[in-house]
Amino acid sequence: MTPAYLLDTEHLSVLEKGVGEEFAQLQRRMRAVGIEAFCVSIVSFQEQIAGWMADLNRFRTQKEIVRGYAMLEKIIARFHDLPILPFDSAASDEFMRLRKLKVRVATLDLRIAASAIVHQKVVLTSNTVDFEAVPGVRCEDWTV
Repeated sequence: MTPAYLLDTEHLSVLEKGVGEEFAQLQRRMRAVGIEAFCVSIVSFQEQIAGWMADLNRFRTQKEIVRGYAMLEKIIARFHDLPILPFDSAASDEFMRLRKLKVRVATLDLRIAASAIVHQKVVLTSNTVDFEAVPGVRCEDWTV
């Protein structure tokens, strides 16, 4: 089965947190569909790794550093378990087309959106306001 859903960075963060009503709702819906229906973007990998690398460089206590490396391990494991949607030349072309349309969305979100359009994925995100601003993107928030 080809994955139909692309987990945005925000939904990945909810899964990594592993607690709360948003997590429970997202997990329920994902289980109902089946894990084979999901993929993650290489752009989300960049976002998550960059964030944790910045934190690791800022951390000073051993407890913070250990927690930072533990989060890096969790991110790598998550991306190992799910298919990774590439940012390929077709996605790059779509990204540039969207830029020419002057779509006002953050660069990494626009890259994720371009990949989703090209590869015909539904973006699962709690950032629906930004993704809905991108023509051609289908998005849903499974945390509500």
